[in-house]
Amino acid sequence: MLISIVVVIVLLYLAVRLITGEDDFDLGMFFRYLLTAIIAVVVLPILAMIGDALSIPEIAPIIMFIALVYAVKYIILAEVGGTEEWQEAIWITFICLVFIILFTKMMEYMSEIEILGM
Repeated sequence: MLISIVVVIVLLYLAVRLITGEDDFDLGMFFRYLLTAIIAVVVLPILAMIGDALSIPEIAPIIMFIALVYAVKYIILAEVGGTEEWQEAIWITFICLVFIILFTKMMEYMSEIEILGM
């Protein structure tokens, strides 16, 4: 789980850097990224399990996306600022989730490759 949190921190930083152009990464911003990554890695899967338990698994991804948009807006973008905070929060969340999916698929593909005949 720790590796997942670190990967999400890096992917969030990349998404924020792409959308806002903000390259500041001090200790305060690190803790904001850390809190948002913990929400993404720990809290959102719990929401998905609750949706599955209530027999409405179709709504879980929507709730997870909206919750992550709020986390990005009120935790990360509160420090960065901007004129279009909601739009930036939505795009940062979308790009971060795309990065997570691509990273996951890349790791799955690499785990299938035989290295040195092992």
